[in-house]
Amino acid sequence: MKNVLKWMGIVVGALVLIVVLYGGYVFMQAGSIMSKTYPDVKGKNVYVTSDSATVARGEHLVKSIATCVGCHGKDLGGEEMDMMPFAYFSVPNITQGKADSRRAIQFKTLT
Repeated sequence: MKNVLKWMGIVVGALVLIVVLYGGYVFMQAGSIMSKTYPDVKGKNVYVTSDSATVARGEHLVKSIATCVGCHGKDLGGEEMDMMPFAYFSVPNITQGKADSRRAIQFKTLT
């Protein structure tokens, strides 16, 4: 009986060690992926009309479908997000200037 318990302890200890090592590996890989930076990419200019239908559609997309305001803030100007203990995000400004949502998506207000 002592022999069985001894081997069960060794197996459980080995499994715990494997899980801890795998967790460390995942943590290190996630850290290297999250710290990767990319050069600025210049895209083509997109021209959007500012008629009421386009404004309403843009507001619907930002608030309901994509929920951009959840991370980028009410004015889409970006903000800092602390998701302890896993990550710290610096969410970028997705507007073209001083956090003015009308320039990015062409709608009136985010309330």
